[in-house]
Amino acid sequence: MKQPIIEMKHVSYSYDHRNVIEDINLNIEEGTFLGLVGPNGSGKTTLLKCILGLIKPQTGELNLFGVPLRKFKDWSKIGFVSQKANSFNTGFPASVYEVVASGLTAKLGLFRRMSKADKQKVDEAIEAVGIT
Repeated sequence: MKQPIIEMKHVSYSYDHRNVIEDINLNIEEGTFLGLVGPNGSGKTTLLKCILGLIKPQTGELNLFGVPLRKFKDWSKIGFVSQKANSFNTGFPASVYEVVASGLTAKLGLFRRMSKADKQKVDEAIEAVGIT
């Protein structure tokens, strides 16, 4: 069995006494791709905010990489891309390779050059998801 990356047990959250997410049980294992879809107001963003620690679930347990959310400290393992395309400048001068490589910034720091092993990781990530 692969390591669970996200574990949610009976997680609920309400805004102004209105249940937005209720009794969510979710296990996402390492290597899993997941699409979160649903109508506006169905709780997608609230669920993500709980997972990212931006809001605290009112009930239930939430673990990241086997660690309770309240104790989780290794945020360099977590990445998030917003759906708001209007905040993206289509003239942004960066290649796919450069954008993927920017994911190593937390590990490398801003001014350290990538090693051959780092470059290999970028190539493998690009190949794994089939982007160019």
